[in-house]
Parts: sequence; C-alpha cells; structure tokens
Amino acid sequence: MANLEYNIPLKPQFIKLSEAELKEKTGAFRNSETGTIWKISIQKERLEVYTFLYRFSISPVSQRKFLSIEAPVELEIEFEKKADDYSSQKRRKGALHA
Repeated sequence: MANLEYNIPLKPQFIKLSEAELKEKTGAFRNSETGTIWKISIQKERLEVYTFLYRFSISPVSQRKFLSIEAPVELEIEFEKKADDYSSQKRRKGALHA
C-alpha cells in the first residue's frame, strides 16, 4: 500500500481580541520594500488594511499574528512590540514600519 500525502490547507483558527488590543495595532505603516503606506484601522472586530490599490481585512490567529481575509493575496502579518509602540511585519512582501 502506498503512502499518499495531501497538501490540504487547514482552516485557520481565528481568535477574538479586545478592542483595546486591536487599537494598539492601528496606524500608518510603510512597506520598506515598496515604500507604500498601509493604513490599519478597526472594523467589526477585525483590522482593516488600506493601501494605494487595495482594501482588505486581517483577522488574528494569535495575539500578534494576523491573516488576510478576502484579500487579493494571502498575507501573514505579525506585530512586534518595540519600546512603547507596535510595529508590523508583513511576511512574503517585506517589512512594514510605523
């Protein structure tokens, strides 16, 4: 009998963060690779990302890690706390900095 491996993506398990926790991650960020500005705000218990060309939501899978929802590309964004502020890093497309 043959061993078969299937690459079936698992559905992410989103979590709920408080409004205060989400608010810590809002603001304007610059993509260090492209120079574009991303604005992040709160919309319906999620974060909404506004770029020059796109608008999409990101939802938390952990305290710091968010995944894109209904976006033109799949993104994983991780927020890192630095000093008294948050910065964001977008995987696969470079870093975002406040």
